[in-house]
Amino acid sequence: MVRSVRILRIGLPIVFLAFIGVIALSFTENRRQGQAVTQPITSEIRKGDTPQLVAYAFEDVQTLGGRVVSRIRARRTMGFSSGWYTLEDVALTIFRPNGQSYELTAPQAEFRVETKEAQATGGVKITSSDGITIETATINFDGNRLVNNVPVAFSADAWSGRAGGVDLNIATERMILLEGVEAVMKPAGNDPAVTIRSAGADFDRMASEATFRDDVVLERQGDTLETASITARFDQEKNVLSGLEGCCGVEFALTGVSAGSETGPTVIRGERFFTEIGNGGEFRAIFIERGESPAMATMQGPPLRVLTAGSFRALLAGRGLTQLEATGSARLEERGAVRRVLSGFSMIAYFDAAGQRPSSAVVNGNLEYRDADARATAQKGTFDFVGDRIVLNSSQGALPSIQTDAQTVTAQTIEMRSKTGVVTAEGFVKAKLVNREGKPSVDAGALFPSSSTPVYVNSEKLTLHQQTGEGVFTGKVRAWQEKNILIADALRIEESGETVVASGNVRAVLYNAREGQTTAPITAVASTLSAKRNERRAVLEGSVRIEDQGRILTSDNAIFRFDTSQKLDRVEAEGNVKMAERALNREASGSKLVYRVTQKVINLEGSPAVVSEPRGTVKGEEIVLDLARNHVEVLKGSGRTEAVYRPESTPE
Repeated sequence: MVRSVRILRIGLPIVFLAFIGVIALSFTENRRQGQAVTQPITSEIRKGDTPQLVAYAFEDVQTLGGRVVSRIRARRTMGFSSGWYTLEDVALTIFRPNGQSYELTAPQAEFRVETKEAQATGGVKITSSDGITIETATINFDGNRLVNNVPVAFSADAWSGRAGGVDLNIATERMILLEGVEAVMKPAGNDPAVTIRSAGADFDRMASEATFRDDVVLERQGDTLETASITARFDQEKNVLSGLEGCCGVEFALTGVSAGSETGPTVIRGERFFTEIGNGGEFRAIFIERGESPAMATMQGPPLRVLTAGSFRALLAGRGLTQLEATGSARLEERGAVRRVLSGFSMIAYFDAAGQRPSSAVVNGNLEYRDADARATAQKGTFDFVGDRIVLNSSQGALPSIQTDAQTVTAQTIEMRSKTGVVTAEGFVKAKLVNREGKPSVDAGALFPSSSTPVYVNSEKLTLHQQTGEGVFTGKVRAWQEKNILIADALRIEESGETVVASGNVRAVLYNAREGQTTAPITAVASTLSAKRNERRAVLEGSVRIEDQGRILTSDNAIFRFDTSQKLDRVEAEGNVKMAERALNREASGSKLVYRVTQKVINLEGSPAVVSEPRGTVKGEEIVLDLARNHVEVLKGSGRTEAVYRPESTPE
């Protein structure tokens, strides 16, 4: 190939000069003229010049080293006193060493021997046997190059279009297009055509590539890509696209089938780009990479979404964008009424086929979500833009978590609906609940004594309403604050944490010691438990069983009442009340019982109330048990009578 190019570079100018010499000789010999020149010679090509010689039906073949390198044909040739020669209806064929050929046809051509100028005019057409066609008004030829600076129409391999001028080097098989280039390429199959506009283009046919320079704009089915330069590469046959790449200041606007829609295009910006091309030359994807700043994709809404990353891969299917893959510190910011940020190592945004709007996203690696009220982390997750739902998933033992102003929740799966403020967590749910004054919060402060110490809850599932501060834990619920514990099948927290309702196999363990005191816990079992912070009480219903230091109390219902410091102050029980003290082997029964915990005094009412032990039984409408003094007092009716039962010995 190198030897062939060298031969063309040396031989074509020689052939060109020989061609002019042959024309000059033909005028003197008139060897191809069918008749004698006896009539006046006139020319419309060079009206101000004096014609001297003429030849008709001119044809000449030039060889170099025994190989045909050119063939020239013209209907008429003419020489002028100025040294110019003209040809009419001329056809010039140049044969290349590789077997290909170029052919130039024009209504007229002019040559000047002294300056070696050559020009074809009047509507020139240049064709090559391997896929180049150029049509223009006029062109200059020096034996190697065909050059002009007037509008041309061209086709080269898979490209066709127009430009403001051309510089075609036959020896090096290089075509340079000048000023206002517009090139159209139609890929194989049903892929839409690609149009590139630029200030200039360079078709290097030996390298099977074309480079477009300066203010380049690529259009494809309404999508546009703007950059400083684009290089298109083809297969060896030069007709199937194998890749596009470009630099710098890339801006890719994808309108697709939604062109003209009020939502606006998705725009991707970066420093460099390249493409993924199918076997038939169809576009599969465009990669856009960062420069000094991260690459950026702007997805019009509402709401407006801005995605930044190290690089993007935009997957194209036929006439639309199907998904946008972001890698390298991907960060999605949603700039709507609710401002949200979603970030991770990589992110894939999926687009709907009809409107070309983002429908969902998948995030992998170090996921973080933020809005005005919450922060969530996970290893992976999905974001449903249409349904306004984010789902966080566990990976390799790392559980996702969400933190608000007052709560922290971890679980195997966490689902958030930001606009409605609903959070659902499932699988190994762990919650940390803290009271925040003046703000809605989900905690169990209505039951547990400290308003500043966190309450922890484990369950199988949690549904949390952030806007109202309500939540429901279900499945093996276990809540605790310090040593105080609540166990149930379900735990519902209402009214911004003011009310707590536990249901199903409820069991509560409360330590009621004041500062500096030690005491055994009070244990309660019931079907349901409800507590209100403002009322400082907890209501137990259904098969209630309360145990305090070996003292067992059962009833249909009971109420725990707390003092201002949220310490248990009094227990009230009603309905089938029974009490047993194992240490004294004492039993009591009645319809109502009030236990003042700090005073260690029990008031028992009934019709009658009964207290019995191995040494005797006491009955009355109301019986008072002073547990500290082991003293029993019976009250009857409106008058006051007293009966005292004193055992022989008092257990220590």
